Amino acid sequence: MQISVNITFHAREQITENLSISCGSSTNPPRLPSRLFSLSSVSHKNTSRRTYLQLKLALSFFCVSMTTLLSAQEATRVVGSEKAFARGVELQQHGDLEGARKAYEESLQLVPRRADALSNLGVIFAHLGDYPSAIDNYKKAVEIDPHLYEVRLNLGIAYYQIQDFESANKELNQVISSQPGKTG
Repeated sequence: MQISVNITFHAREQITENLSISCGSSTNPPRLPSRLFSLSSVSHKNTSRRTYLQLKLALSFFCVSMTTLLSAQEATRVVGSEKAFARGVELQQHGDLEGARKAYEESLQLVPRRADALSNLGVIFAHLGDYPSAIDNYKKAVEIDPHLYEVRLNLGIAYYQIQDFESANKELNQVISSQPGKTG
């Protein structure tokens, strides 16, 4: 989240300053449900330098508070995703493929870029005979981590099942070439 405040002072000493405060990270910016926290412009007439510094300090505390709150929300999502994933594994081990599918999908709703949940969801779809959905999930998993050769193996097998032999060959050759002492 980027909070930018333009503060213009209209006093004896004409002071114009821009205040920019960044919250969150540029790689994973937090999403807020509304733009109530986005301040575009604040203008005060007859405002002293002291008031400006107080406002700057208040906005800094606000930013720290929002970052802490958003970090807590992110942690809650991660914990929820882990619980759903663990439930999916347990259900899968007990043969409840539909329950496992729902649990993995819940895990991915909370944390979308989980290669492990995408891979396991692909396995579920493959067991259910839905190879196009299995392929979609396997592809998403290897986009996150191209070195997941077990997932590439499953991807190659799923391509083979739908008789896309060219794609199957490509994926399986990548698996073979990744093995120590082997060339593809």
